[in-house]
Amino acid sequence: MSKKCALIMVTYNNYDVLLEAITSVYLHTNPSLYQLFIIDNASTDKTKELSKQSLINTHVEHMTSNLYWVGGINRGLELTQDYDYIFFLNDDIEVYNNWLENHIHVLDENKKIGAVGPLNSSPRDWQFYNNVRDKFNLYGILPYMRSEKLDDLKYVNNQIKNNRMLTIRGMLAFFCTAFRRETIDKVGYLDERFVMGGDDDAYCRELEKNNYKLVLLLNTYIKHKAGSSINKMETTTKKQIDEKNRKLLRELYPEYYLA
Repeated sequence: MSKKCALIMVTYNNYDVLLEAITSVYLHTNPSLYQLFIIDNASTDKTKELSKQSLINTHVEHMTSNLYWVGGINRGLELTQDYDYIFFLNDDIEVYNNWLENHIHVLDENKKIGAVGPLNSSPRDWQFYNNVRDKFNLYGILPYMRSEKLDDLKYVNNQIKNNRMLTIRGMLAFFCTAFRRETIDKVGYLDERFVMGGDDDAYCRELEKNNYKLVLLLNTYIKHKAGSSINKMETTTKKQIDEKNRKLLRELYPEYYLA
């Protein structure tokens, strides 16, 4: 695989968790395939010193103010215009063997696939392994896994070379999502009116409006420490942000979000 992959990872005051994410990329990704772009949203912790470290295949961009996740991703998109594939990554994930190749393989199979994402370890996400298994009745494809055994999937699922995938309606959560650059150039950047949520719902609506399909990988599993950033906010603030995002979704896509 000679095509270039840009991994955009946005972070804010999450240094220790971020290092785990970066380390997992280094350990489980072929260095000839990617460049990691870390967008630091004006962190005040040790993240602000990250650009002084010798990091392989990594560019660190320090913002002068907090652009939030969507603004950080859009800044990353400005920096990666000559890449064939774009990955949106949270700073609280851990990836495993074959994760990148599995995403790219599916995108190459069908040009009408707009976005691809994996199964994950977080029960709060709909892409949680057991949630997907139950929702789509995949009992013959995804064996039941007890919570304490879920991480064993990184040794099993990510080794499977076949094209196990599921076309879905709705949305992919953008903790780890892959796109062709040409798709993003057609659909556009993310809507920066969304703060800490709603952006992935909205962008998936735009993908579908442009006749792109959303695909969930059944042969790729990653760890996701969901909520590591937003959980630092006060409950009242989180509720206000969520209500604002939901209101905007209803205004933009009433056919999907009536409630």
